[in-house]
Amino acid sequence: MPQGYTSGQLVKVVVKDLNAHPEKLHLDAMALVLKPLASAFPCE
Repeated sequence: MPQGYTSGQLVKVVVKDLNAHPEKLHLDAMALVLKPLASAFPCE
């Protein structure tokens, strides 16, 4: 998980992605959370 961010900020990243891509709502919870976070915070 990226350091220096609150859990609320991380939730906002996921919610924004789901609002932009409602077709993903059938995916399992792990995919719904990890994919947008990995896109927003790529490994350095």
